[in-house]
Amino acid sequence: MIEQALLLIGFSPSPQDRHMSRLLSVMGLSSRTVSSADLTATTAGESSERPQYRLFCSAEILAEMLSSLNGSDEFASFWRKHVHSVFAWVGPSREKSDEVLRLLTGDANAVALGNESSRVTWRVTDGASICGPLRGLSVTSPSAAADNNFVYSGKDGVTEIITSHSHPAFIRADRHDVPVFFCANPEIIEVDAVIPDGNFDVRNHFLSAVPAVAYLKWAFPATCWSTPEINACLVIDDPVLKPDYGLLNFEQLLAAMRSHNFSTSIAFIPWNWRRNAAKVVRLFKDNPSRYSLSIHGCDHTGSEFGIRRTDSLTWKAKQALQRMGRLESLAGIPFDRVMVFPQGKFSDAAMGVLKRVNYTAAVNTEIVGVPVSQPIKVLDAWDVAVMNYAAFPIFTRRYPMQGVENFAFDILLGKPCIVVIHHQDCRNHLRDLTEFIDKLNSQVPGLSWGSLGNAVRRTYRERQTSDDTIEIEVYGLDVELRNHFEEPKRFKIRKREISPDAIQRVSINGKEVSWTADDGQIRFEATVDPGETITIAVRFHTSLEGEQSTDSVRYRLKTTLRRYLSEVRDNYVQTR
Repeated sequence: MIEQALLLIGFSPSPQDRHMSRLLSVMGLSSRTVSSADLTATTAGESSERPQYRLFCSAEILAEMLSSLNGSDEFASFWRKHVHSVFAWVGPSREKSDEVLRLLTGDANAVALGNESSRVTWRVTDGASICGPLRGLSVTSPSAAADNNFVYSGKDGVTEIITSHSHPAFIRADRHDVPVFFCANPEIIEVDAVIPDGNFDVRNHFLSAVPAVAYLKWAFPATCWSTPEINACLVIDDPVLKPDYGLLNFEQLLAAMRSHNFSTSIAFIPWNWRRNAAKVVRLFKDNPSRYSLSIHGCDHTGSEFGIRRTDSLTWKAKQALQRMGRLESLAGIPFDRVMVFPQGKFSDAAMGVLKRVNYTAAVNTEIVGVPVSQPIKVLDAWDVAVMNYAAFPIFTRRYPMQGVENFAFDILLGKPCIVVIHHQDCRNHLRDLTEFIDKLNSQVPGLSWGSLGNAVRRTYRERQTSDDTIEIEVYGLDVELRNHFEEPKRFKIRKREISPDAIQRVSINGKEVSWTADDGQIRFEATVDPGETITIAVRFHTSLEGEQSTDSVRYRLKTTLRRYLSEVRDNYVQTR
């Protein structure tokens, strides 16, 4: 059956109707808007292979449909045969919302309540098994939130998915063999809303975001954008490869990784390329599935990638690669061409330079550039990677203090699970860290822990457009795609790109392939056998207008002083 969305409206679309339409689009789903009165008439002339419709509407529209089920044999027949499921939300009419709740629960006194609470705790009981990685979590809003919920007696035939203060806020009730999902929140998240600091915290938008996204992932398993593998990595910024760095002990961390199942990428400052202990180098070489290196700036000076001078940025980006290359030659430790920006600061110009110098991707906590030039919207933060700057990907990472719930929601969206800490977070013999990792592994079984490079190379999104064709969007300049289906598939691959003329070549498994460019994307194809993995590389002409070294004697002295003072701070001051 074809998965298709129908958005049902009254005389004109409401703001929430428009928000739902945009959400469907962002999740990769096409939809049609029809009036509830014209629902069956709209579909009457279609072929015998009629889609299984997923219906979206407010409580006002749902009340009409539920009443029609008992009064129209034609509509009841259409409902049973051609409606897969319904997602509805409380509307402006409290009377109609109460009517829907009473029809779904069979309780003549059921009501939908709404009030302001200083703090709300939602519990994802998920009896309907649609919330995936969020299942079983208790999530508390960090500030005042709309505490919307349902009150009714008896639970026969009703499945509670999310509750607050012991009252359900998101439920499922089957009517005439069709699942009806009803959310107590009157708002659908606005994916075009700007996030000033770029940090999307699901705790601030729980009921407006989670029910709708969870339902879409459940109701459109083939055609909704999905990520076939959730890759994970812990990133620790700054350490030199010596047995102890501040509160971090490399042998102790390795033992923890083995016993608690995780991996670590050291965001390594290239300036330190000659300052490594043989004992720690051996740990990295002997344990490549646990330890890896990524690139943390160049000299790690203040805002070194937060400037707009292309010549200086080019020198910094290339110098960082050269130093990491020397470390690899000297110590035999490979590194990932992944940039983690010092202090999280970057400019839009820096992103363009990294792309032209052929870094794979950036990984960062901050996703708002300096100075602010690109507004970050909810839909940008929800994407697999942020692509707002020169169409070069920033894969986002989070601190443990943001809670398992934010990581779980990111995973529901299809983002990789990238955790960041500093050496101070290794206190108490890593107890705080390993407790968090245990929670994460328990909440999301099957996380694929590996290097940071693997996390960005193996993360992409896909959706099925026909029985033999998979549409795929890739992000990094190096990508590994696997056909996880049981039959050969035609991969129609696309990548966002604003400067296709700068591309030198696109290759699959080392062989150059042809590609086309249109509408801000490049496109190419590959036929992939079951279980086969292909590697994609996009390479750019690296000739940029000049390079300006900042490597004066005065600069070297300042950088050396900064690096040593930073290590004194980390090793002797921040050790409690």
